[in-house]
Amino acid sequence: MNRSAVRVLLAAALFVSAGCGAPEQGAAADKAHAAWKRYLSDPDPSTYENFIRANRAAADLHAMPHDAPGIEYQLRALEVMAAEAERTHDMNLADDVTGRVEEIEQHELVDVYEENVTGARERLAAAKARAAAVTR
Repeated sequence: MNRSAVRVLLAAALFVSAGCGAPEQGAAADKAHAAWKRYLSDPDPSTYENFIRANRAAADLHAMPHDAPGIEYQLRALEVMAAEAERTHDMNLADDVTGRVEEIEQHELVDVYEENVTGARERLAAAKARAAAVTR
């Protein structure tokens, strides 16, 4: 996929997510949300690393990976990692994404995620497909 197509996809993701706020209240969640939106609007190594650090910090502070905010942190991380793997053609990062989604599937958590975050099933499948395309 060429660079302009990646930008179009990221712009579409930003448009769809424009109405979405931070997964929860608090400074760490707000910082992670701002970093997420920044990456979607300007994907590059620095915005990627900033998002990963901020999202991890917020998720660690939240400490509950299987409730709605925890799931949202995971979904955003997988989506951004898949986008970055696609943008940079990073096969290791793509493998990390597909492996994590497969782990969620193997532990039969997809339905739990979908119950807590509407659209989680589709978002997981999209991240997995996007990452898998890098490894082909």
